[in-house]
Amino acid sequence: MWARMWDTEHMAIQAMATAHNMMGITAMVPAHGGAMRHAG
Repeated sequence: MWARMWDTEHMAIQAMATAHNMMGITAMVPAHGGAMRHAG
């Protein structure tokens, strides 16, 4: 269950991180990346 959820979350986080990068908002990218790295 977690593996399946992580895969979906990972794709969503990647899309959000890309959008934030394009908008110049970098504050949320490390927060999400750190959470994903910790969970993974």
